[in-house]
Amino acid sequence: MSKGINKDSMSSLLEGLTSVRSTTLEVHHQPNSSSNSKEKITSIPGDKQISKGGSKERICTSVDKNVMNKIRTISETEGIQINELITLGLDMVISKYEETHGAVRPKKINKGNIDNIFR
Repeated sequence: MSKGINKDSMSSLLEGLTSVRSTTLEVHHQPNSSSNSKEKITSIPGDKQISKGGSKERICTSVDKNVMNKIRTISETEGIQINELITLGLDMVISKYEETHGAVRPKKINKGNIDNIFR
């Protein structure tokens, strides 16, 4: 049972990586319990919603040992998965890059046909 991402503290944490200023909005909601609470949501300029049903790609990379230890500590402290934390950081880097250089359009991969190789 994870606590979910505390968007305000996560944005503050990752702001140093991307130098993106974030604005905080307060959203009022009625939970099922008897107490009322406010949930803070951080909005990042140019940030796009991540679809949960989207395709994923597994990658392998080398990360500095101290950086990975900090990522694990943040993950345990905030109660979120490491892949969610890294995805959030990468999304922030991409948003900042696109603000400066324009939209990034990945090239479509042309897959070959195995039948055409040995003809």
